[in-house]
Amino acid sequence: MVAINNKQNITFTALKFNNVKGMNIPEKFHTKLTFNDMPVDCFVSTKIEDTDFFTRVSDVKDNELGVGRYLKLDDELFNMSVNNFSDIKGVGSLLHLNQIITMIENNIPKIKLFALGSAIQFHSKFKFKSDFDKAAEIKDFIVKELFLNSEHRRAEELNNVRNMAKKWFADINEGQSADIQLGNEILNEYIKVVDDKKLYLTDKYNPIQGMEMVLTRQSVNKNKDFFNKMFKKFGIDYQIDKGV
Repeated sequence: MVAINNKQNITFTALKFNNVKGMNIPEKFHTKLTFNDMPVDCFVSTKIEDTDFFTRVSDVKDNELGVGRYLKLDDELFNMSVNNFSDIKGVGSLLHLNQIITMIENNIPKIKLFALGSAIQFHSKFKFKSDFDKAAEIKDFIVKELFLNSEHRRAEELNNVRNMAKKWFADINEGQSADIQLGNEILNEYIKVVDDKKLYLTDKYNPIQGMEMVLTRQSVNKNKDFFNKMFKKFGIDYQIDKGV
């Protein structure tokens, strides 16, 4: 059961950081989420075990609402899992925002993850992009999602993306990085159309395939106004300055 705090004794304060194993990690901080249109006081904390980061979202009674696990590799954070154990809105968003803060504070170039088909749109709202590194993987995704998926085949809104894919199939040289980049751009256009046309709210959208995705520091900087609004929305006293 979610603990809803009606007292006014919890305050928002500027984020503080601890240096753990050479990494700057946010100290436990307070935020507010929503449950049944009621504000819920929550806390976000992170610990490190070897190369694994574990971020935990809890309520005022220390009930666990969600946990994220990610790894610190050479030049990236790799998101291993996000588990939401409650019906409270925003737990997954908090886990992403905490990762982004960690990326910025430690000069890490990117965050990578493998998104389940049902989660692609969620991750894309945080500016994650398609990041397959093999043309064969892109071809497999396109064929199964845009040409074989019966729901997506009925979506006329995706016709232009299908035409882009057909041309890509005709011209592709699978060993060329430029072709892989263009293939990922086609998949990002697919994600954008689904979002712009709100296909995820209709019976024309039923993704089957998962997707390799990435968020870069350059993208965070480019979209800093969006992320700063997200920090403010969740009551996190943190802002991204220009040129992170």
